[in-house]
Amino acid sequence: MIVDKLLGAGESTDGILMVGYCDFLISGLSSGAVKLQYLLKPTAVLIAPTWTDFPDMSFTADVYKTVFISEHGTLLRLTGVANNAGVYCRLSRFLNK
Repeated sequence: MIVDKLLGAGESTDGILMVGYCDFLISGLSSGAVKLQYLLKPTAVLIAPTWTDFPDMSFTADVYKTVFISEHGTLLRLTGVANNAGVYCRLSRFLNK
């Protein structure tokens, strides 16, 4: 499963359901930042989840990283913050059970 997009200033990729090992790529970032964000599935206590920044996952330069998500039903996305136009962002997962 792959989500990729060329981000304009302040745009986000679509959310992608992640579980297991997940890769993300940010390429062409020359100004501003791109943040990895998560959206948890609703629960009886967390009735209306919101997109939240991952701690220590804000980038001001190109990066390729792998993260591990253990909770089923978590959505991830990449969001630009005062970023230059044309930043290539990609989220993917493969062969996770």
